[in-house]
Amino acid sequence: MAMDTVKMSHPWRLRRPRCLKEGRTDNTTSNCHPWRRRHRHLSFNFCKFKAHRTDSILGGGSSPVAASPPTLPGGNPMKSDQVGQPCNLMLVRSVIGLPVLLPFLLPILLCLSGLLSACAPAFRFSESGPTFSSHTPSLDLATSSCGSTYSPGHAMIHRLSNTEYNNTVRDLLLTKSTPGDTFQSSSVGSSGFSNESVTLTISNQSVADYATAARALADEVIASKGTAGGAYQALASCAVGATTVSDSCARSVIRTLARRAFRQAVTEGATDSDVDRLMAVYSAAGGSFDLGFHAAIMAMLLDPRFIFTYFNHPQPDNPQAVYLLNDYELASRLSFFIWQSMPDDTLLSLADQGVLHNPETLQAQAARMLLDPKAQGLATILKNDWAKLSKLRGASISGLDQQTLSDMLNESQLFINDVISTDASFLTAIDGRTTFVNANLAKFYGWNVPSATTSNFVKTTIQDSGRRGLLTQAAMMVAFGGGGLYTHPVQRGRFVTDAFLCAPPPPPPGGKAPAITPVSGSTMKQVLTQMTSPPACYACHNTMNVVGLGLENFDPFGKWRTVYSSDTFNTAGASIDASGTMPNSFSFQGPGDFLDDLSGDPRVPACLATKLMSVAIARVMSGTDDLCIARAIGASQITPNTKFSDAVKHIVLSLQFTSQLGGTLQ
Repeated sequence: MAMDTVKMSHPWRLRRPRCLKEGRTDNTTSNCHPWRRRHRHLSFNFCKFKAHRTDSILGGGSSPVAASPPTLPGGNPMKSDQVGQPCNLMLVRSVIGLPVLLPFLLPILLCLSGLLSACAPAFRFSESGPTFSSHTPSLDLATSSCGSTYSPGHAMIHRLSNTEYNNTVRDLLLTKSTPGDTFQSSSVGSSGFSNESVTLTISNQSVADYATAARALADEVIASKGTAGGAYQALASCAVGATTVSDSCARSVIRTLARRAFRQAVTEGATDSDVDRLMAVYSAAGGSFDLGFHAAIMAMLLDPRFIFTYFNHPQPDNPQAVYLLNDYELASRLSFFIWQSMPDDTLLSLADQGVLHNPETLQAQAARMLLDPKAQGLATILKNDWAKLSKLRGASISGLDQQTLSDMLNESQLFINDVISTDASFLTAIDGRTTFVNANLAKFYGWNVPSATTSNFVKTTIQDSGRRGLLTQAAMMVAFGGGGLYTHPVQRGRFVTDAFLCAPPPPPPGGKAPAITPVSGSTMKQVLTQMTSPPACYACHNTMNVVGLGLENFDPFGKWRTVYSSDTFNTAGASIDASGTMPNSFSFQGPGDFLDDLSGDPRVPACLATKLMSVAIARVMSGTDDLCIARAIGASQITPNTKFSDAVKHIVLSLQFTSQLGGTLQ
């Protein structure tokens, strides 16, 4: 494969192509194509995001890449005539076993070795590419209080999270496989969500994972050839039953699938176009349609346009330059927000027409998508990351059997699904009076729900006077200090201050909180009051203790109680005092009273909007303008009388969602 040759003046900044220095305006040299010139920054963003260090990607402690010139595998310096040439062909062949896939896998491998800027022309995106968006969105009324020039912030290039990868291949290839479950896991970012771009780095293991998954998924498609209604028939209908498959059929199949895989229009007909490159992969695979289709699927799944979402900012290094996302970028941002998956044909069609950015269209699509079963993607990330229930997956809780733990998690998933599908207020998470139980969970709670069966969860009215919404469900109580002989009010209180007030306390001195030491004959409230009375502790525990003790009517497993049973405190039979006063706020007499008052706290809607926006834009909401937008949306769209979709529809009109600032070279 011929590769463009470029020289380097700085390890991360390419010199102007020679054709530009000579004043040429033609595109006969591929490196001089205007789209490529505009996208030289992608090598920087793709490999190093905002930090010029290999450890930002590989997690190691290597020295800054800028300190030394590019090297070839083995440590030999790269000569000037080697810059831009294929790097480490044998590694590619050993990983993928198909040399024709080199143009697709090479950019990822080069990124890992610190060479992508040198080999930037290998980072092949569409030659035509998305164009600079010139539309001007109307100012959303919910955010107008923040002014018309508030900063939209900057989100880094985004690698699909493992969950997003699973959902995307499900929708692209109609598979039930979940290869992302076996991928190297990523840490949760400071936003608290697993889709935060800054944490979604890439490693050598990631490349191997992608290669393995691509082959397995392509195998699965071809293996479904004889299955009625299978992936093969759905994706390559013109090839079904054909003795010889024409090139026009193959081209049509590849064109359609590539448009969906890359989530944008694909080029065709021009030299080195998207479809022609994929057809070259198809033709080189061995002659039969199945072999070629298999190779083309692998190529698409290894293309950076599939693995990443990105914004075509024409001034990527200018932190003052505002770029309005084009329609394809909006389609991806919208679908990965609500579905945690790729855009469907409706979104891509609207992007083709150039009308998705219209405020009315954008809001209508958000409303449509929330009613789709795929909106469970949003419900799941809220359950796992906002409610932190992912910590219970595969957990073993002393005194709790696995079936009951699974039923508890299902209750929480169904509850959040219901908030979204019925378009209830987001505040229902705090003050909702219904939930979902099966026979086992109804028995656990001590409720009479005749319609519930072992396998059938039913929606039912909560039968405990002090239980409300998501927060007091058994899974939540177990996740935060549950199990064992007594509760952990500090853990429960810390969760509430973070998830609902966005005011998490700092880590304890020394990074580890002291264990609660039972005092015979003393209640939990008395013990905590004594332990946290020193001024160094009280400043934080003043709120955490009050919140956690306000939930003390729920035992370590989330069952309702009014008196202590026999435990290590030797307070059996003592009445539980769950009353308290929030600092500079309301007083309450028990959990029901506390939750009713909490739902009316003005900090809660702002916090819930902040959490939802963090999912939407895949970054932490931290700047003054970010928080102003969250407060404005929360105050007007997260109320007892508004719907979940109201908040979502205003989020997708905010500049944070529809725009992007350039980054900074640090």
